[in-house]
Amino acid sequence: MDAGPLCAATLREPGRGDIAAEHRRRADYLAKSSETQALVARRLTAITADLAAHFDVWLSGPQPPQFLRYSRGCYFRPHQDRSDDPGHAADIRSRRITAVLFLNGQTPLPSDGSYCGGDLRLFRADDHPDPTLCIAGETGMLVAFASAVVHEVRPVTWGVRRTVAAWYVDAP
Repeated sequence: MDAGPLCAATLREPGRGDIAAEHRRRADYLAKSSETQALVARRLTAITADLAAHFDVWLSGPQPPQFLRYSRGCYFRPHQDRSDDPGHAADIRSRRITAVLFLNGQTPLPSDGSYCGGDLRLFRADDHPDPTLCIAGETGMLVAFASAVVHEVRPVTWGVRRTVAAWYVDAP
């Protein structure tokens, strides 16, 4: 990921397309396809049936994965990966399950190859006393959740957080 060309990650807004919005998201993604991306896409596709069964939904498979880099100070404010707004593109409206694959781990103190901060936080919709679920990344861990769940990436305070994000879509 560090050797490939990086582009600033954008947001997709209804009627505006992909836009840079650093007040809501600051991260980079790997812009060029590679053998590694194809391998990861095949492996994510291979778990489609398992995710569909777990979440009790019909899925046709994942959209192309994004390889994301969150360096020091990078974040993604609370958001949803799915929208029912007819103004959003069909690929956003069809998302059902979000998957985040951690390529490196989070540590409480700086350590080679790891990062500090950068928690993945899921916001609960129920009346739970703690409205958030904080997930510390571990190398190789896959976290999947409904794409309508509000979530965020807290700012990275040290190192580089490396993840792959993929969105599984409705079956036709």
